[in-house]
Amino acid sequence: MIFASNTKLSNYFNKLAYYDNFFSAIKNVFSIFAKIRFGMTELNNLIQYCIRQYKQPKRCRVCVNEKQCGNADNCYRVCIYKIHRFSNKVLRYNCPNMLNCYVLKHFYRYASEIESVFERFFSGFSGHIHIASIGCGPASELFGIVNFKERTPLSTFTFDYKGFDLDSIWQPIWTYAESRFDYAHFLKQDFFEYYKTNSKPDVIILNYMLSDMAKYSPESMPQFLEKFLDFIDSMPYGMVIINDITYESTKLDTAYGCLFYIHKRISKGNTYKIYPGSFKKLPVHTDKYFGKRIDNDAIRSDMLNVPYNIEPFSSCGSLQYIILKPRQSQP
Repeated sequence: MIFASNTKLSNYFNKLAYYDNFFSAIKNVFSIFAKIRFGMTELNNLIQYCIRQYKQPKRCRVCVNEKQCGNADNCYRVCIYKIHRFSNKVLRYNCPNMLNCYVLKHFYRYASEIESVFERFFSGFSGHIHIASIGCGPASELFGIVNFKERTPLSTFTFDYKGFDLDSIWQPIWTYAESRFDYAHFLKQDFFEYYKTNSKPDVIILNYMLSDMAKYSPESMPQFLEKFLDFIDSMPYGMVIINDITYESTKLDTAYGCLFYIHKRISKGNTYKIYPGSFKKLPVHTDKYFGKRIDNDAIRSDMLNVPYNIEPFSSCGSLQYIILKPRQSQP
């Protein structure tokens, strides 16, 4: 595996890991600019695109799901909601119309959740970041990062993004994103195979990936998690951002269970700094948060009026597990 050194970023990660005052100062500076807006954002450009592409189920004549949508105003409740149920192990996204509905319903929330990480950790960085997303799906994290940069004048870092996913159902969204951002590319390749012969990323994102993989392939999770942990171990420095649902079970068929597995492994030594948190209280222990409560659960982008009674989620709701690996020698 190859790693091209990024001295500026590695020094920055060391400051985050070792100097709490530096970390607090960054968050304070960001708070001054957190509500600045600059017209139509790239996220809202995507929302408008999906509104134009979306066909109400009662007007869709190419249904691949035996017209289960019927005369519904949208396909969220009758299609997407069923896919997201924990009990579902079979149904998957299989309809182009469903993809547009997914973006309109979820993207404000999912993008804001990732944006909140960049608020807390990258407001003071001015270099370049190589970012990779495993199981990226429609890449809401990409739009979250872009939205953060659009509304934060002090954020001068640049980045490139590689999204890895073997499911080509998301191709229309990938094509749209690549037409908007020349620094974003999507690869239908295995993440681990790709980085055997290419320079490793600085930041790895798993955005609702663990819960999806655990739902459909729980038997594959131990092998995947061990490969993933070995990959992190081999990095001289870096950050992992895991953002997922709060369904609470220690079994490996949930994201929470996967994080429990990861935490048992990496919390034993002094190699990593770990930042667990959640926007909402855990569903079983309703008086507890996952780690620390994340203060601001607001949607970061101005929300457009989305038609068809889709009603986008209007606040953040995930749990987050941030792994920071500084270089072992302090700057």
